[in-house]
Amino acid sequence: MGKTLRSKKSERALARPATSMLPGISRPDPYRDHPAVDAQAPSSPTPTTQLRARDHALSYAYHPAGATVVRVAIPELVRRGAVRKVEAYCDARVPKGVRDQVRLEAGVRGNAVTIVERRPPWREGIGPEWTTLKIAQLRYDAATGMWTLYWADRNGRWLRYPDAEPASSIETLIAAIEGDRSGAFFG
Repeated sequence: MGKTLRSKKSERALARPATSMLPGISRPDPYRDHPAVDAQAPSSPTPTTQLRARDHALSYAYHPAGATVVRVAIPELVRRGAVRKVEAYCDARVPKGVRDQVRLEAGVRGNAVTIVERRPPWREGIGPEWTTLKIAQLRYDAATGMWTLYWADRNGRWLRYPDAEPASSIETLIAAIEGDRSGAFFG
């Protein structure tokens, strides 16, 4: 009746023993007997299944629909406009008189525009490099044309900011950064 979808890669992954790297200690593999692996897949991947595959790192090999997710770069006009707006925000946030002590900078990598705070060395002997603190990340989803706001936790991991919904306008998310009352960005 229904054909189960298993790629050669997922077959190899399922054939591996479910053990940890420590000898004598076994831990269960959550994807070994996962019901979704054997589930009947829809005839073609839907945008929802593609989003789920993208959001979970292990979904690339184990996604029941076998959806292939290709990350599309930010369109050039969208990228230029976003970087210009974020850089304008960074310039307006730090007064010119203290830019030798603190700077806000924006960088682009893949589909994300990241805002970082940079400070000079606070004592001699630690080198000439400025320190970098992650502030916010704005990620663009080319499929929906929406930006999503993330904040960095104390370990440097990016977490979705719960008080701002994805928006088509990056200005909306910049306003959410500026209006943050929880201290997630400028603690």
